[in-house]
Amino acid sequence: MKHHPPRNEPVPEHLDAIGRALGRIPSGLFVIAAHNEGKDQTMLASWVQQCSFQPPRLSIALAQGRGIGALLETGEDFTLSILPEGRKDLLSRFGKVNELPFEGVLHTRRGKGGAATIDEACAWFLCRSAGFQGAGDHDLLIADILDGECGPEIQGQPQRPAIHLRSSGLRY
Repeated sequence: MKHHPPRNEPVPEHLDAIGRALGRIPSGLFVIAAHNEGKDQTMLASWVQQCSFQPPRLSIALAQGRGIGALLETGEDFTLSILPEGRKDLLSRFGKVNELPFEGVLHTRRGKGGAATIDEACAWFLCRSAGFQGAGDHDLLIADILDGECGPEIQGQPQRPAIHLRSSGLRY
């Protein structure tokens, strides 16, 4: 990956206005899951985007110091499940650290490498890290998509993904 040295630029004059404007950028809500040494690690993510057609790849922004980031950096396979609209139960479950994150989630399955997917998700992907790049206070993970599948339809229609907006794009 190309790397540009950090710049020491001044803080913008209208930071609050910039934060409110950034908060209007819609993002989805995703569960990243990895399995290592018999334990599941998960995190709720919102900064995920397709970034390549060939090979199919995703970019995922991870706050520096996230425990799962170190595991993903080693090249372990992981899954990414797209949360459906209206599933606050899944949002609250994966929005906090949980020793047994999938306990009580009715429908999950294990993919290659043992990482779990959520069957009720809009879609899920099996991924592997293709590289990390520092990006300010986050690291940008580029991930190869190894497999994927759409979740169940509701009344013959694909589920709508959960959409997330923030009051300020300068904090979670």
